[in-house]
Amino acid sequence: MKDMLGEVLARIGQEMATIAETSAALEAIIQHTMAASQSPLDLETFHSLQGMDLMTQKIGDLGRFLAHISSAYCDVPIEMSEALAVLHLQDVANSISGEGSGQPPETGTIEIFL
Repeated sequence: MKDMLGEVLARIGQEMATIAETSAALEAIIQHTMAASQSPLDLETFHSLQGMDLMTQKIGDLGRFLAHISSAYCDVPIEMSEALAVLHLQDVANSISGEGSGQPPETGTIEIFL
């Protein structure tokens, strides 16, 4: 399966933007929950929250960067099969390959993998 690199970079940029939005929403939920508990933050928790905020910002920046440079590589073909095979999440592979539905994931269920 061959795609144009520019299209792939743009799709990755969009996926990263979606992840950054989800991460920011999660940050807001955590902040609201912690404010409601009125418990003082220990230093480790504070540093973890700062790390999450930085992660959200970095993901957003990388997504914007990829979306921006995607136009420079619009005519470069890339073999996608092997690259997609290394991904663990089918949803990510579908999104990057352009086969994603474009629909947000189903709501109402939470799966936590430990």
